[in-house]
Amino acid sequence: MTVSPARAVDPACRVLRALTVAAALLALPTAMAIGHLAAPAADDDSAGRPGPNIPEPMVFDLIRPLGVRQGELEVNVLGLKPLSRLSTSDRQFDFISGSDDVTSRRSGLELAPEVEFGVFDNFAVELELPIAHGELSAVKGAAQYTFSAGTSRQFSHGVQSILFHDLSSHSMASSLLYLAGYRFSPRWSTLAMLGANREFGGDNPGSRTLGIVNATLFAEMDPRWTLGLETNYANTARGNASLLVMPQVHARLSQRFSSQFGIGTQKREGSVAAELVFRLVAEL
Repeated sequence: MTVSPARAVDPACRVLRALTVAAALLALPTAMAIGHLAAPAADDDSAGRPGPNIPEPMVFDLIRPLGVRQGELEVNVLGLKPLSRLSTSDRQFDFISGSDDVTSRRSGLELAPEVEFGVFDNFAVELELPIAHGELSAVKGAAQYTFSAGTSRQFSHGVQSILFHDLSSHSMASSLLYLAGYRFSPRWSTLAMLGANREFGGDNPGSRTLGIVNATLFAEMDPRWTLGLETNYANTARGNASLLVMPQVHARLSQRFSSQFGIGTQKREGSVAAELVFRLVAEL
């Protein structure tokens, strides 16, 4: 789940921006039509989870929703297909592939299968195995705790901790994030993550710290359809930054199965690239 001086916009950038806008526009009419025909989403989910029911971002997702119940089990896989290539000079950690390649040669499909489990009420753990270039690229473990779930019908918050081992560079990365979700109405809600990632060891000289901000706005048009606009921003102490903007559609296929899809753009050091992302989810 980069700020630089302005440059002339070349044809490739125009195409990438057009793809992002087109994805959002194509999804909007369908979701709006469904929203007018059906009642707004309910505040509580089908599992009886306390507190507000707030969706999860697609790229940088949670370990089950805030207020997880004991015994909840989810298996999902995140897929990412770069539609163009970033050209950067800065080695920057990537949460999906763990890649530190300065040219970001991410030409193939990347997958990140994971298992999420509610150990007890409000506490869940996750194991994720990112795959890039057809090989296991990293091992990721995470834990998440929700504070005072059920005490508010609108607000819920918690913390998430992540440990990431990159098998290609042999480096480690640890993250600590504060999570906060707020429901404005039966239809509109938002989720924010704020924290830092520290990378150390391996082939890279020294260690690096990233500030991380994720903010996602959701519009639940129907119990089966949700629109989202996710932004992931990371900034190093040296000022190098990256920004991912991902419009997305979440579809509830059945009581246990759902899917998510989006086309967005990532920017680093003035270079912009388009990415196609999807997630398939099974709640067991």
